[in-house]
Amino acid sequence: MRKYNFLYKKIVQGERDVVGHIAYALYKDAKIKYIENYKAKNNGDEPTEDSLEYFHSISCLDEEVERYRLQATAILQDFSQNTLEETKKKMDKENADLIKKIKPRSFMYGVSQSIVGALLFMILIAAIIFGVTFSQKDYVITLGHGNAMIEEAGTHHPDTTS
Repeated sequence: MRKYNFLYKKIVQGERDVVGHIAYALYKDAKIKYIENYKAKNNGDEPTEDSLEYFHSISCLDEEVERYRLQATAILQDFSQNTLEETKKKMDKENADLIKKIKPRSFMYGVSQSIVGALLFMILIAAIIFGVTFSQKDYVITLGHGNAMIEEAGTHHPDTTS
């Protein structure tokens, strides 16, 4: 009759006990190694239940359960550390790429923007002043034969060209 070992419940403290599940996997790995070692020493024969009893009695000791859990904690910490390092490297690269995209332009680029903006502002103000002044009097605009003339209505200066 096969004996059952209830070590799972001793190692794993709940459904969400990740450390316990890893510890149980470490126990199973140790058991497989014990069986392989037994087979190597006994001409390939499978261990009997009685020959596995020694392994189980050692594995069930509180010290061994704690050792499995400590190993599992170390594995989980290494995994977490590696994951964090990889994530940090990825974020650093993405941030560097983003910084390259939004890197400020040169000083002269800013100066040229200011000059163009000031020029456009002057043209706008001049157009407003011209429009206000132009609307206060009546003007006649004459175009033709390569000449253009703007003159106040009621005055005529044939030699004026603008």
